[in-house]
Amino acid sequence: MLKILFGVDDVEELREQYPQAKYDAVMDETYPRVKGSKKAIAEERYAKRMSGEGQPRFPRSFTLASSYLSSARCFASMSCRNAPFNGIVATALARPPEGCDAIVTDGSECYDEVRDYRCLFHKMRNFFAVDPFLQRAWKEKTLPPWVMSAHMRDVYSFAEDEYEGWLKERYPNLVDSERGEFIGAMTTNSIEGGNWRLKYELRAAYQRDESAEGRCLLIALRDSTNTFRHGHPEESFGAMNSDFQYATVMNHHHSGTDRIILAAA
Repeated sequence: MLKILFGVDDVEELREQYPQAKYDAVMDETYPRVKGSKKAIAEERYAKRMSGEGQPRFPRSFTLASSYLSSARCFASMSCRNAPFNGIVATALARPPEGCDAIVTDGSECYDEVRDYRCLFHKMRNFFAVDPFLQRAWKEKTLPPWVMSAHMRDVYSFAEDEYEGWLKERYPNLVDSERGEFIGAMTTNSIEGGNWRLKYELRAAYQRDESAEGRCLLIALRDSTNTFRHGHPEESFGAMNSDFQYATVMNHHHSGTDRIILAAA
């Protein structure tokens, strides 16, 4: 994606061109379903229900993984395949974001070799799953839901302040010099939103991963150069600095990525 948008291989090269920008990345994966999988899983569930076997939970899907420059608001890399997500794919996705001050992911073991720190939201979700106070409240059912919600908000707020302080010390390049605030990603929310937009704009289900990937590349390119968000014009880093033009793809048919984009277009 960085090659298509800016003509660079990684963030390290991009930083040389735009040293004033902030660079942090988030990574995650999502699973758009394969065409025909809803009917297939319905038939499989019916057959297994009749035989008393355990039923499958999810329809057959592609593994769509991507990395996203949170502060610059543009995609850095993408992969769509039939195989399950693994550490090799995570390492490949992390190649273009090399040079970022930090890469944030959830707690999946696949990201162990590439992440700098874990998403606060996922960390707190795991904490609340074993929180003794909540465990007792859920078991005894003696407290109203708003009390448990207030407890979770208070704990999360405290953890957020502590986490921000730790991140400021460890990643000073991601601190706003004027306000003194940490402006890097503390959670994977930006890529979670990116995943939602990809799946929403994908709309139709595809049979082949190459077709789905081509469509997702087009969606990600438009998203990375989008100038209208939140109800008003809002230029992103990609919109202001990208050199991407569809004519460029039409004139360069030799690379695999160009062929995918051209086919999708």
